[in-house]
Order: sequence, then structure tokens, then C-alpha cells
Amino acid sequence: MNENKKRTDVEILDFSPALRSHFERLNRGWIERYFEMEPLDYRLLQNPETEIIEKGGAVLFAVTGGAVVGTVALKNDGDGVFELSKMAVDENARGLGIGEALGAAALERARARGKSFCTPIRFSNRRSPCIASSVFATFRSRKRNTRAPT
Repeated sequence: MNENKKRTDVEILDFSPALRSHFERLNRGWIERYFEMEPLDYRLLQNPETEIIEKGGAVLFAVTGGAVVGTVALKNDGDGVFELSKMAVDENARGLGIGEALGAAALERARARGKSFCTPIRFSNRRSPCIASSVFATFRSRKRNTRAPT
């Protein structure tokens, strides 16, 4: 975490049509800065209801100070496998624990869908495997130290 920034309170919201534009805005900002948009990116970002939510997944948003500063998708890949995908945090909100809060909320949503911590969660970022590996290490550690609520 950036030492100059302090951890902030963050509220995690489920998808609503009013938040749809933030899903695309945040992810496009990240993708276009470091990579290039691809056809799959356009399809997922412009159609989260049909491409993610209606298929048993979820799209979550992080809000702090009244602003939407982060988002993540939890894609249902079938056979009890969920993919943590399309995570993006506003550049000005990085280092505040927003990504960790989003990842934890996504894992909770998977658990709420009847999946235990033993259920595979795929962390995908084929464009930057080291980022996906870092996220995986954070949540793998959390998984070992956290028990499911009874």
C-alpha cells in the first residue's frame, strides 16, 4: 500500500443500471493505459448484464467519499468455477485497499452462491500475469486465515 495514502472506508455495491457506465469507464481507463481494448473487452464492458450477471456472475463496485472508485466482475465459468475478472481501481484511489476490498467481496459473493473456499476461483489477467499472481497470493493467504461463517 502506498505509504502516503491512508486506508479509507469503502462501501461495496452490487450492480445496478445506474452504475453500468462506471464498469466500462474504470476498466477502459486501465486497459487503454497499459494495453489495447479487444473485442472481448468491449463485449463484457458494454453488456455486463447479459455477459456476466445473467450467467450467474456478479459485478461489484467500490464507493468511497460518494465516488465510484473501483469495480470487479465475478464470472461464473460453470462446474463450480468462478473467475475474478475485470478488476479496476481509479488511479487516484490506488493504495487505499480498494482492490483488496473488492476481491474479498467477490469471494463472499461466490460463497453466497453456495461455493466454499475450496471451490476454484480463477484469477485471470492474461495480459499481466504478475498482477493476477499478486492478487491470487493475497486471497490465497486470506483464504487460509479466514473461516467461513457458520
